Amino acid sequence: MNRTRIVLAAFLAPWAAPISIVLGATIMAGEWPFHYELPLLVMVSVVFSYAGLFLFGFPIMYGLRRFGLINVFTVSVAGALLGLIVFGAFLILFSLALGSPVKIQALFSDSLWGLGLGFVVSLSYAKIAGLTWR
Repeated sequence: MNRTRIVLAAFLAPWAAPISIVLGATIMAGEWPFHYELPLLVMVSVVFSYAGLFLFGFPIMYGLRRFGLINVFTVSVAGALLGLIVFGAFLILFSLALGSPVKIQALFSDSLWGLGLGFVVSLSYAKIAGLTWR
């Protein structure tokens, strides 16, 4: 793991979230489901993805590295759990911005998407950064 790969991973990995959202929505819909909202969706998801990486991901990785536990598996698990939290925060803020009520049951089930997105971003980061599985 060298500095160049870490910087490259920090730049590229957060883009895994909007790519995953677009691919997942397209596969689930069976057709291209986006129109004018695609740029907004990408922009918002990239902002939250970068925020999650810098505010939560890097401190967690620092702790994992300090205790000698940093590897693809631990980074991916931590990223999945952090994705759950960051995506939940995104859903709450998005609902508040739209003026719609936040439904706790829907928040819980929809936040599970964050688990997958956090996993995809953190796995991408770990592989680009050159982390090993052990």
